[in-house]
Amino acid sequence: MARTTISVMFARAFSQAGKKVILADTTVGGDSARYIKNIKEFQKIAIPFEVREFPDAAFSHRQDFLEGSAKLRASIQSLKESMGGKGVVIIDTSSHHEDILRSLDYITDRAVIPYDYSWAALDPTLCTINTLTATTIVLPHGRYSTVDDGDIGRLNQVAKKADHVSSAALNYDEKYTRCAIPESTSEYDQLVSILLKQNAFSTEEADVEASDVKAADIVVQLNTRISLRYRRLLTQLSRDTGKTIRSLVEESLEYAYL
Repeated sequence: MARTTISVMFARAFSQAGKKVILADTTVGGDSARYIKNIKEFQKIAIPFEVREFPDAAFSHRQDFLEGSAKLRASIQSLKESMGGKGVVIIDTSSHHEDILRSLDYITDRAVIPYDYSWAALDPTLCTINTLTATTIVLPHGRYSTVDDGDIGRLNQVAKKADHVSSAALNYDEKYTRCAIPESTSEYDQLVSILLKQNAFSTEEADVEASDVKAADIVVQLNTRISLRYRRLLTQLSRDTGKTIRSLVEESLEYAYL
């Protein structure tokens, strides 16, 4: 299941939940905009959100990067501010464009990263997580109807690096390949409901270590009401040391107070 499909379905789910939504298309080929055009033209489905294209987001030359990334970041920030904090901006990015991810990192509240359990996707997924300091939410999705021990083992590797693993695992549906919408999109509605209800995953810490994650668990390693500055510091320390955020916090508290 492609990242563009997920971006479009997230935008739709947030819209149906009553949020004003803008989908920012920063892909090289205008993937989101084309997907929406096909939905409207061939499926005759109304789209309750706006799509904005940023065709210059893929910087072709290194010398263009600083100027281009600053322009893109300012444009996305302007979209967020125009919604007065009451809407949602969803950004669809191209694959393997780490420069774009880095340029948007510090204005991003949460990064949703799809992972399909496969060996081929494992290293690129870990690379994407390591690129970001924003809160990362891994969104499992299966190409097949069953998930075996090997799949869960690879998901555990991803979970150790990410901040959260969503319980709202996505299911493959052939309708997506035709730019159609399946009869049930409950998995998107479920995750959007969690995000809105918990306000950026401000939940109680789960008593589940990443190594014990099952397909139906949500792993919340830290109450994210902590300030963004310290959350990013802890995230970076976790990546550098290989320790979970939870263990870093416990070690600090034990050193300072016990």
